[in-house]
Amino acid sequence: MKNETIKNGFKGAVIGSLPYVEFNEGNEICYYQDFSWNKPVPSKIKFHPILIDDNSIWFIADGYGVFKDNKYGIKGTYGNGKVNIEIKDLDADVVEYCKANCL
Repeated sequence: MKNETIKNGFKGAVIGSLPYVEFNEGNEICYYQDFSWNKPVPSKIKFHPILIDDNSIWFIADGYGVFKDNKYGIKGTYGNGKVNIEIKDLDADVVEYCKANCL
C-alpha cells in the first residue's frame, strides 16, 4: 500500500518495510500515553503499529516511544511513551490495515 487514503482521512503507507498510519488534524480520537488519556491523536506523525490485542493497538513514532536501538529499525527519539488507541475508536479499515501490517 503506497500513500493510500483509508476511511475517515487516515492515511496508511509503507516506507521500505515499515508500515505507518497518520491521523488527520483535528481528529476526535482519544489515546493513552504515559498514564493519562489525551485527545486528539497528533497529526502529521507516522505512527507504526507494533502490538495489537483484543481491545487496542500500540503505536510508536519519532518522539513517541522510539528507543535508540529498537528492533524495528525506526529512527528517532524516545520523547514521550508509545501511544495506545482503543480499537473501538478506529475505523475498521484502519484496524485491518494495522493487523495486516503490525511490526
